[in-house]
Amino acid sequence: MKRVFLSLITVFLIGGIIVAQDGGAPDVSLDSFEQCNNWARHYCLNGNHNNAVNYKLLQLKKRGYIITTKLIKSYAQRTPANTQVPQNAN
Repeated sequence: MKRVFLSLITVFLIGGIIVAQDGGAPDVSLDSFEQCNNWARHYCLNGNHNNAVNYKLLQLKKRGYIITTKLIKSYAQRTPANTQVPQNAN
């Protein structure tokens, strides 16, 4: 009985370690209502401006900020139209 109990504990321990390693950091992405242009609003110009503002909003969300309409509008107004998105942005 002791062997069965120790075997089960070992299996669960190793399984827990494997599951914990597979988890990793969750991927953060902008929902449709957190993007600069969506079905309800169009604060950004199409193209680089829209991509640049969405990139900045995504960086804020990764840092823990709550994306609000006021924040989106503010970033859309302050971001120049010719702003380039960094190459490593996915």
